[in-house]
Amino acid sequence: MKAVMNQIIWNNKYILSEGKSIFQSVFYNLGILKVGDLVSRQGVFLKSDKILNSSFSPCYSFSLMGVLDAIPKEWRSIIKTNPYCAPSPMDQTCFELIIAGKVIDLANVTSKLVYNEFRSLKQTPATAKAKILNKYPDLATDWKKLYSLAFETTLDTKLREFQYKILNLIIFTNKKLHRFKMVDSPLCAFCNAEEESLEHLLYFCKTSSFFWKELLSWIAVEANIVLNASLLDILFGKFDLEKDFLLVNHILLLGKYFIYKCKLSQVIPSLLVFKAKSKATYKIDLYIAKEKGILLNHYKKWDNFLSWLS
Repeated sequence: MKAVMNQIIWNNKYILSEGKSIFQSVFYNLGILKVGDLVSRQGVFLKSDKILNSSFSPCYSFSLMGVLDAIPKEWRSIIKTNPYCAPSPMDQTCFELIIAGKVIDLANVTSKLVYNEFRSLKQTPATAKAKILNKYPDLATDWKKLYSLAFETTLDTKLREFQYKILNLIIFTNKKLHRFKMVDSPLCAFCNAEEESLEHLLYFCKTSSFFWKELLSWIAVEANIVLNASLLDILFGKFDLEKDFLLVNHILLLGKYFIYKCKLSQVIPSLLVFKAKSKATYKIDLYIAKEKGILLNHYKKWDNFLSWLS
C-alpha cells in the first residue's frame, strides 16, 4: 500500500494515457505529485485536501479524472481495499536538474536545454572508427560525410540503419556468428567456399561480384552513368562523383542491403528482383517526398531513371 501511495504520478512509465506517460504542470505546481495526493484519508479518490482546497475549473476537474484513469487498476484496487496510508513527504530536489551549472525546476526544463547540455559534453570517438581506419588505411573521406551519407541519399529508415551498422561494424555475417557458435559454419551463404566476412559477402564473393557487374551495366544503359565501384565505394559510399551523387549512392546502398537480405533469405541476388525493389523504393520515396513537401529534390535525384520508373 505504501509503495503505491508513494508512486510519482508524472512521467511514470506505469501511469499511461493512450500509451504515453503524463505530465500536467497545473497539478504539479499545486503539489499533486504522488498517487497518495489524489486520495482522501477516507480512501476516496479525488477528495484529498490538496484537491478540495484548489479551485479547479470543470476542464481541470475533467483532466484530473483522466489522470486517475491512467493509474493502473491494480493500484486503485489496492488503495480501495487497504487502510489509508499517507504518502511520504516529497523531496523537492527530485524535480530539479542541474544544467550548465544551474539548478532548474523540472517544470521549466525544455528539450532544447537538455539537448544543448548533451552537446556540451565531451564525446569519445567510436571505437569502430579506429578499427575501420586500421583495416582500410586508404579510406580518406571526411567522417562527417561518411556518417551523413545515408541520411542525404535516402528517406528509408531501414537503409539508414543498415549503413549505420556497417559503419559501426555490427553486421553479423556467418564468420562472426560462427565465432559465437550461433551457426554451424563460417562459410559464405552464397558460394559456400570461403569465410563469410562482410567484405566477402558484399563484394568479393563470385555471386555478389556478378550481381554488381549486372547492376552497374544496367545503370550505364538506363541512366547513362558509367561507374566503377571498388570495395570502399560499396562499403562506405562513392564520393568521387561530379553528378548524380545522391542517386548513385542510393542505388549502391540499396544494392548491398539487397545482397544482405538475400543472404538472410538464402536466395541468390537477382537483378530482375532488384529492379522490382528499386521501383518499390522509388514509390516510397515519392510518397514521403510529397508528405514532406520536397518533391523537387525527389525528381531531381531520380531524373535519369524517370523514363524507366514511369
